[in-house]
Amino acid sequence: MIFQKFNNRGGFTLTEIIVTVIIVGILASVALPRFTGVFERVRAAEGVQILTALLGAQKVFEAENGSYASGAAGLAALDVEIDRAKNFNLPPTVSNPADPVANPIATITRTGAYILGINEEGRICCKNSGAAFTCAQAGITVACP
Repeated sequence: MIFQKFNNRGGFTLTEIIVTVIIVGILASVALPRFTGVFERVRAAEGVQILTALLGAQKVFEAENGSYASGAAGLAALDVEIDRAKNFNLPPTVSNPADPVANPIATITRTGAYILGINEEGRICCKNSGAAFTCAQAGITVACP
């Protein structure tokens, strides 16, 4: 008679279902921010690629002309073509700073979020400019001046 009582039991109790839903919810709340950070780092890599191309073009321009290109005319004078960027505003900015090691010689803005820059040594820096995404989510901790 006791064995028959347990053999007729089918399905899950409400408590078991609630505990399972709570555990899945906790796991999702921990994992979701990590995934969004990974996606933002991938998006920031596009900006780093553009900045690296601009750095190479700026160095060639500086070797030929004695100074870095600056402004819209300077960007047009560089031997680099950036036809599209999915996550960044175009055109990027190029400048001829007084101290190119400390200040960026090229910058690009993430759509509604932050500005990435690169200095003469190839060091990438980031400056927050909006609330959508931050430099920390992009994985760049060096602040631009």
